Amino acid sequence: MKKILMTLALLCTVAAGTWAEDVKYLYYKVIAVGNQASLSGYSGTATNPTALTSTLLENSNEDNLDTGWHVLNSSFTYGERIVIYEDVELILKDGCTLTLKNGIRINTNARLTIYAQSEDNSPPLKGS
Repeated sequence: MKKILMTLALLCTVAAGTWAEDVKYLYYKVIAVGNQASLSGYSGTATNPTALTSTLLENSNEDNLDTGWHVLNSSFTYGERIVIYEDVELILKDGCTLTLKNGIRINTNARLTIYAQSEDNSPPLKGS
């Protein structure tokens, strides 16, 4: 009986959002020294980010992304506005393009940080 309940709990958790494998990403910081500034590149790894899909957005409340790490594994176009209420980290994997026909709204005190998987990922995000 315990085994069945554990399996059901796991299935409910997986159904809420599709988890991706760990994903490596790149980010840059501006390093300022006196009157000079330069960019320094870094890399990181997101552990089990949620896969960003049109189905995830359509099933969410008001087309919003929940706080946490998300990864775009395949290209798609989304016709509604995406709303960011909290802190969202988005990794755009190589070769994947996210096209947002109605853009993104980032609420006050919310933050959207977009990362590339590699330097070859251009242009990964489109809006109209």
